[in-house]
Amino acid sequence: MEKMELQKQVLLSYSVVYPDRHDKIEDLLANVPSNTAIELISYNLSKKVNQFIGEHDFDIWAPWIMKTRNDVKNPVGQYAQQYNLGNYALIDKYAMLLLISRLLTCYNGRNEELTEDDLSNLFLAYMLCCDERLAMNEKLPNNNMKAEEFVESYMPDCLKSNNIEAPRDYRLLMIKCYMLLIEFPKFNTRVAQYVDEFCKERDIPSAKYYLDEIFLTFLEMGKEDFSNCRMAIGENQKDASRFYDSLTLNPSHYQHDPQIRN
Repeated sequence: MEKMELQKQVLLSYSVVYPDRHDKIEDLLANVPSNTAIELISYNLSKKVNQFIGEHDFDIWAPWIMKTRNDVKNPVGQYAQQYNLGNYALIDKYAMLLLISRLLTCYNGRNEELTEDDLSNLFLAYMLCCDERLAMNEKLPNNNMKAEEFVESYMPDCLKSNNIEAPRDYRLLMIKCYMLLIEFPKFNTRVAQYVDEFCKERDIPSAKYYLDEIFLTFLEMGKEDFSNCRMAIGENQKDASRFYDSLTLNPSHYQHDPQIRN
């Protein structure tokens, strides 16, 4: 049996790179166009989720940081000169979700193109979310830990918010969803009740209709440019509008939850 090597990555965060700054995330995001910012973060998050082995976070991170102000990018460059950024997780999925949650909390409905100041404030807010992410770990790993100690002390907490790292293929996920929502409820009445309740709450005719619409969404998105996360629904497509309404949220009623799960 081939021996597996445990590779640890370090999360770069606000308190490490900007020890002399004292920004508040609410102030940073107050004037950033919410819709455009959420679109950018969602797009970068999708690139991270679909990342292949051998691809590095720096390819996602660099175009963003290079468009920020000097007072934001220069400290990052100075820090990078001291350490090997190849050992760092520059894009953390959980921290990105926290940032989207924060943007929804400070939602202003604006769609303007992001300026240098907007991108700078957004980057600082992301780094603050990395601090928030690290604070959730009850015990941080260190280089002196043996592999067994690392697994026993760190992995249980880590698995609360992380999935196994692998590119997401929606076709495989659709098979899993079909087995869970269509096949398994045939043999388990309790799960069948949960599925029925889910459909009723979202005004969906059936689980099959739900999966069909999700599948069609991926097919249609595959035909278009993936450089943005926007969708256009025609005025006459009332069924589609009603379906997506059931999957969306109202930012005016949104509250940030630091225990958000991906």
